[in-house]
Amino acid sequence: MSKYFPGNPRPALRMVSLELGRGAVLALLGESGSGKTTLLRMVAGFEQPTSGSISLAGSLLSSPQRTTPPEERGVGMVFQDTALLPHLTILQNVSFGLRKLPERERRRRAEQTLELVHIADVRDRYPHEVSGGQAQRAAIGRALAPRPALLLFDEPFNNLDPVLKWDMLHELRTVLSETAATALFVTHDRDEAFTVADSIALLHRGRIAQVGDAEVLYARPASAFVARYLGAVNLIPVWRQGATWVSALGELPVAAPFQYAGVDAVSVRPWQLRIDQGDHSPGVAGTIEGVRFMGEYREIRVRMDNASGLRDLTVHVSALCGCRPGSRVRVTLAQAAASNR
Repeated sequence: MSKYFPGNPRPALRMVSLELGRGAVLALLGESGSGKTTLLRMVAGFEQPTSGSISLAGSLLSSPQRTTPPEERGVGMVFQDTALLPHLTILQNVSFGLRKLPERERRRRAEQTLELVHIADVRDRYPHEVSGGQAQRAAIGRALAPRPALLLFDEPFNNLDPVLKWDMLHELRTVLSETAATALFVTHDRDEAFTVADSIALLHRGRIAQVGDAEVLYARPASAFVARYLGAVNLIPVWRQGATWVSALGELPVAAPFQYAGVDAVSVRPWQLRIDQGDHSPGVAGTIEGVRFMGEYREIRVRMDNASGLRDLTVHVSALCGCRPGSRVRVTLAQAAASNR
């Protein structure tokens, strides 16, 4: 599936193909302009594909020739700004999409949903009378109440403070699990995607860079872009030695290296390295250039000796480490690095 906008020769989406199983949660992860919101809007019915098609439960929703209106798709959507109707109470907002049901069933379903998202105590308040977290719970409840075939989330927690956001993410994960809901969750935040989704599609310049569960993308990225987007990383050159891949740090049992700066390379996370002080320790020699306290750990920047063929390396060590800039150290590959590849 591809999408071009008039007047722009560069596609917003190019040859994107995704399949989502019933009851699964997929995060669409990517930087601004990567195409993730365009893809979500196409699934919702607000945009039409230039080529390709979108189907839901075997029914065609969109193609270049035809499109099903958003209100007829059986899709619920949660926006960043909640989009609650200000003149309706929280209960009435959650009931809004249930107008085809008999009044008694409509109220029962809405009240059940309020209990599910933990805001039954504010049912009679108006949107301006509740907190940001309660308003977002109401928006999620409104989307859940009609029991749609698919739920769409467009960066719904961006406007919340960090502590509340993480509480809401964990609550959302629980609600989606309890209701066996199928969902697409758009975010630019790796940790949000890791928290809420079963699998992740990472988009880059309108294409899917890689799709899979979080552990696969993190431990076995398909490119330098994927490796860097998912966190701090060292890109280590490797070469073939018989049936194995080796590096200046030693043997690396990798699944498949990727091309980086014209050579084969693999990603090694900072926690997969260790440093020892002392010239007689094993490993590759270097000098500590910088130390940053990061709370749970210290981030150490090591300038490697020229003879190693390695550039600067980033190593994460215990926050209790007494490492100091200027210290001579030796860097080795931690045992965990081999078991994670």
